[in-house]
Amino acid sequence: MRIVLVFALLHCALFMISQGLNPCGVSGVTIETTMFQYSPSTVFIDTGDTLSWINLQGLHNVNGEASSISGESFNNPEEFFFPSVAGNSDGACIGYHSFNIPGVYHYDCSNFGHAQAGMVGSVIVGDGGCMDPEADNYNELAEFDDESCCYLGELGFDVFPALCFGELGVLQITTSSSSSLIFSIDSVAYSNSVGEFLLGPGSFHVIVQMSEGLCSDTLEVSMPQIPDEIELFATSTEASDESLGVGSATASGGTGNIEITWYDEAGEVADPNFLSEGNYLVEAIDSNGCVVSVNVPVYWNTIPQPGHGSSKLGAVVYPNPCKASFAVDGVKRPFSVRLFNALGEESDCLLRNTEREFAFHCSMPSGVYFIIVESEIGSSQVQPLVLH
Repeated sequence: MRIVLVFALLHCALFMISQGLNPCGVSGVTIETTMFQYSPSTVFIDTGDTLSWINLQGLHNVNGEASSISGESFNNPEEFFFPSVAGNSDGACIGYHSFNIPGVYHYDCSNFGHAQAGMVGSVIVGDGGCMDPEADNYNELAEFDDESCCYLGELGFDVFPALCFGELGVLQITTSSSSSLIFSIDSVAYSNSVGEFLLGPGSFHVIVQMSEGLCSDTLEVSMPQIPDEIELFATSTEASDESLGVGSATASGGTGNIEITWYDEAGEVADPNFLSEGNYLVEAIDSNGCVVSVNVPVYWNTIPQPGHGSSKLGAVVYPNPCKASFAVDGVKRPFSVRLFNALGEESDCLLRNTEREFAFHCSMPSGVYFIIVESEIGSSQVQPLVLH
């Protein structure tokens, strides 16, 4: 009789193996239990699949009703419980269950503080996802709501172009979401939670995502060109007893119309047609309010002109007559000297030795010549020079 029973058990075991059945007599996914562990602790199965728990060691059960740690319900889509079974090396069936309701299931072993020792598990049945059509990550194929819905809101952006050369434009991302969001730009190694960026011209790929990383969206943004630099050129003639200096200025670049204003050393607006000796600030401002400025000096009578009955002698050339060299005095600012013969032909025989001393480096016939003394800003004076 005993031989027949052993044979029957062996035959049953071989049949189960040949049919792909586990010790519970069913096919499907198997979870093995050992001391304080379900392996694997988390499994993913399709809706309708059967899950078996096989005990290899110790005394364990499967409790899918309420947490043995907190006492609170697991709130599983459906409850399941299998009483304690002693394990053996061949594997003892604790129980099996077919999961026909999609969702997330939690369970533990309620024996002897096993759950507190880490003997807990979970089963994910079907495909989870966001099932709210109003959410940004709505998944129409989801079988259960996995609480992953996120709401980025209505996304938009405002672009505030750079007004002046050398500045950056401002990009402000707008959203109707009340969630915590992270804004980043893939070409800029910087992200923030306010959605504001300082950017130069170009196209940018903006990424908006939940701070928890649940979902994201993108925006394509183009930033306009930065305005051209304002280029300002200003100069002035000299002031003298005969007339005041006259300033002239031109500006280009910038945006729209450019207004040019002259200011004296006291900061008062000056008329560029009547400039006395001194330093002036010339300022150019465009329609965006961008400003550039230059300083313009107005010199007093750089090359004095000799006047009738006056002690002013103008530029002085000495010695005159001269033989091989001469000097120029009476000029306040840097100047140049050009030499002409009586026929008005310019000579290239003049050599400048120092700032005020000149010599002839080639043979010059005796006679009357004329030198023109010119300042760096255009005033000049003609003086006769006699060579002998």
